[in-house]
Amino acid sequence: MAGVIGAALVIWVPDVVWLRFAFPTETNRGHQEPRARVYTAAVEHFPEYAMTGVGASNFWGAWGRLSQYSWGPSVKGAHNVFIQITIYWGLAGLLALIALVWQAYRCLPRHCGSDPLSLQLLGISVVALVSMLSMHNFEAKGFSLVLGLLGGARHWIWPRAIVQLATWKQRVPRPTTARVS
Repeated sequence: MAGVIGAALVIWVPDVVWLRFAFPTETNRGHQEPRARVYTAAVEHFPEYAMTGVGASNFWGAWGRLSQYSWGPSVKGAHNVFIQITIYWGLAGLLALIALVWQAYRCLPRHCGSDPLSLQLLGISVVALVSMLSMHNFEAKGFSLVLGLLGGARHWIWPRAIVQLATWKQRVPRPTTARVS
């Protein structure tokens, strides 16, 4: 059944949908896909910023205008927090960001499959992580709110990072059975 549904999708979905999934890196008539241009620039300029970075002011200033991150008069960001932090502060900054993400992951409660509050926290955390892969503004309020929720939940709600199954069972109303005498 899954094969039939998959084949039907491949046959009936318009070709334009599949074009959005393509990621061409070649230049076509002097233009390159913007995502490909950003990632190509990150790879080509990597030796320049790998060790110490170029700094935030240089990225948005002279270095950014001379690199492939400028389109027209303004400089565009890397649209990826991990790349942007690496450009700003080098590999040390990237390692610090990875350590922060790891600590945030450790704040998630274990075994959250049945507790709605922990599932909501997990969902918000996944959205924040996916957002980090598509935007370059790490200083956005959303990230600090998620980090605050994770830290607060770990400190006050689940200090041992374990969702108590007994509290969940107490909240679920049990069906009553009437005895017939």
